[in-house]
Amino acid sequence: MRDDVLKEGFTVKSLIGILYVILILLPANIYYILTMGGSLSSAASIISLIFFIEIFKFSEKPLTKQEAFIIYSIASEAVTGSIAFALIGNMYFRSNPMAKYLGLYKVIPDWWAPPPYSPAIKHRIFFHHDWILPIFILFSAWTLGKIIDFSLGVYLYHQFIEIEKLPFPLANVSAETILSLVVPKSSKKRIFTATTILGIVYGILAYVIPLLTDHRILLIPIPFYDFTRLIEDFLPGASLGISTDLASYTFAFFMPHSFIVLLSISSIFIYLFANNLLVKRGLFPLYIKGMNLGEIYTWSYISFWINPTIGFGIAIALAQIFFYRKYIISTIREFTRKRTVGVEFVRSKYALYLFFASTILASFLAWVLSGFNIFYLPLILSISVVWSFLFSHLQGRALAEYGFSFDIPYFVPVVMYLTGARDPKLWFTQTAGFTVYTGGVGIVQQLKVALLCETKPRSYIKAWFFAWFVGAIMGILYMQVFWKMAPIPSSAYPASMINFPVQVAEQYLLISAVTGVGGGNSILSLNIKDISIGFIAGIVVSVLAVILKLSPSLVGIALLAGTRTWISVAISFLISIVIARLTKKFMGDEWWNENRFVIVAGIYAGIGLAIGLGVIILFLKKALISPYYIPF
Repeated sequence: MRDDVLKEGFTVKSLIGILYVILILLPANIYYILTMGGSLSSAASIISLIFFIEIFKFSEKPLTKQEAFIIYSIASEAVTGSIAFALIGNMYFRSNPMAKYLGLYKVIPDWWAPPPYSPAIKHRIFFHHDWILPIFILFSAWTLGKIIDFSLGVYLYHQFIEIEKLPFPLANVSAETILSLVVPKSSKKRIFTATTILGIVYGILAYVIPLLTDHRILLIPIPFYDFTRLIEDFLPGASLGISTDLASYTFAFFMPHSFIVLLSISSIFIYLFANNLLVKRGLFPLYIKGMNLGEIYTWSYISFWINPTIGFGIAIALAQIFFYRKYIISTIREFTRKRTVGVEFVRSKYALYLFFASTILASFLAWVLSGFNIFYLPLILSISVVWSFLFSHLQGRALAEYGFSFDIPYFVPVVMYLTGARDPKLWFTQTAGFTVYTGGVGIVQQLKVALLCETKPRSYIKAWFFAWFVGAIMGILYMQVFWKMAPIPSSAYPASMINFPVQVAEQYLLISAVTGVGGGNSILSLNIKDISIGFIAGIVVSVLAVILKLSPSLVGIALLAGTRTWISVAISFLISIVIARLTKKFMGDEWWNENRFVIVAGIYAGIGLAIGLGVIILFLKKALISPYYIPF
């Protein structure tokens, strides 16, 4: 796209929209997470966009599509309060009595969280000298992380958008949401409105009614109907269910059907058949009769699948690098020229240099915090620099080609365990440089949406950094208010009493298994043999795909994604293919190609609106019951 077509989106109007999200929706979201356990991150985008479209309709200059894109794309980022939750989570991790019982109390560093006896913890305040180092370290590490994400996003932009010209299916969905609201065509507007109403009705039944009723009436069980109990007697370890998430039935509207089929085959094979074999052979020791679908998914991964999945993932990532090496080499060559081709702001040759410089700096930060052990430095660099670069290509290609994203959980702890680097001091640096950076994948997705909305990439980058910096500071201030009002977790914030202990218990199990602190445990069964088997399987799959003249990225990424997909979601994906093909058959190819993204956009928008309005009604309800109730 030519530079002269693109326009500025980060204006006074979009800045007002971002500040609205940070000043109004951010505290509401923090409170909602603490009390209900959900999140407004998806709803914030559509709520903010519609609100400001209507507000500026009464002005001489309505909201442009470029300004609408900035508000829509930044809202979900600005509303998270990630740093604030990280600080409060670290505090709870260290002050929890279980840490002392397991012997973890002595190994948790002061730079990670203040000690439990600190006045800062006793009086519940962030504004205390004991918090200076933890906040400084975390903020510095996250700032480096944002720079890494930006630089990697710019690099991937060149490769996936300018050189390979990949489709980015989900970017089209986001763009249609924005354009349907700001510059709607009459036919698309009708379809968008109808599907939005469908999404609102579903959202009310699935989310709003349980949210507003005192006894949480569930008309639609979220996130699935679980049929596992029906098969556990003759297929112990297996799981079965069907998703109740309306959005999961739209994936075939934008995702390649061949990808969905392979993903679903992988998921169904593992969680319906293979898990049963694991139980029979004693390889799923954590299985207990009566487990639901989600529990089987989680504990079978921890018991067995973690090893072959990591090996398979490494193999697929390396295979993608090999098979698409010409694109990578072309991109790197462009970055080494004095002037690379590209779209205005995203033509700096320094992006790749900035990625390596910032990841190396983050790695050195982690190395210093881990105690200057010379053995740890190459390990940290291999994860934070090399694997971040490789895995971002894999994850980015999955999103760019197929509209699907996934992760490999516990990758860093497994590497620590297998390399013998089982030092608790190294463990805690996972929040300060010793991690896998993949945020650039999300940025390149948004840059694609920017182009579809004819917005300068510079606009998004400026707004993104502004929202993160201001949102991080305000998030800490808001969290301070909530923490001062009542302990976190406590009965004042019901969801925190469930989620915080569960998350901390999972981390206690992991650190005990990896480092041996607290006597160690057998929850995680980590071994190089199964990882090697997974690696060999990944190489074989990639080679077979080439021999059979299939796309190695399609086959490899789909099978890998299936290992991290609930069987209920996989089945709903298959059903979505039937729905999509019937729609295409009855409406015709031209109508299908013109409106399929609009349908998905409308449903997503409707669900987001329903959730957002439900939370607003909840706050009003609480305020009417107690005039002194202040949600934020």
